[in-house]
Amino acid sequence: MDTFKDDVLQYQNRYRQRHNVPPLKLNTTLSEMAGNWVSQVAEKDDIKPSALSDSTDVAENFCMVCGFNFTAYNVTLEWYRQACSYNFKTYEKVSEHVATVENFERMVWKSAKEFGMGMKKSKHLPCTYIIGWYNPIKGTAEENVFQGGFRGQECLKVGKNPEKGKYLHDKSRGVFLCGGSAEVLRKKACEHFGCKNGMFVWQKNRKVQDKF
Repeated sequence: MDTFKDDVLQYQNRYRQRHNVPPLKLNTTLSEMAGNWVSQVAEKDDIKPSALSDSTDVAENFCMVCGFNFTAYNVTLEWYRQACSYNFKTYEKVSEHVATVENFERMVWKSAKEFGMGMKKSKHLPCTYIIGWYNPIKGTAEENVFQGGFRGQECLKVGKNPEKGKYLHDKSRGVFLCGGSAEVLRKKACEHFGCKNGMFVWQKNRKVQDKF
């Protein structure tokens, strides 16, 4: 897990450099707290925001990965690819059809100095929950999000590993859902799997392996 967190931090800082903001530093205390929280989520598959992200300057990125092996770069890419749907003049998503750009914003937010990460496999499902915490998130997007060296044409290759020149994963083998918050992630998961009374429908009515 430590190596995974270090790799995510390294990839994020490469992107932050592109957007002219200083690198993040890994905060072990923040990572421990993120780990404790994501363990609670994974125990009951109950996707909800943490009290910390609701009451402090900490902002969170959330992911749910089901059905395939993934790497640190997969996770970082899923957050960063939202740059392709970001309007750097209005500091908003380019279209109402875009679900969120908050993952990207948090990754490159200038005021953020520290990063903490937790990851835990679901107790019941073939899924892993991943949470990234950024501290502190202060100010406005205009003050903190810069286009830097990013150009739109890069979106044609943003899904490729810069070290190997290959696409990172085949989504047909599984599900990779990321939300700008726990609420967004839960909405995406419910849209994909179906929810009833706060639970995933397939969680109750189908063998988990039948979904993949």
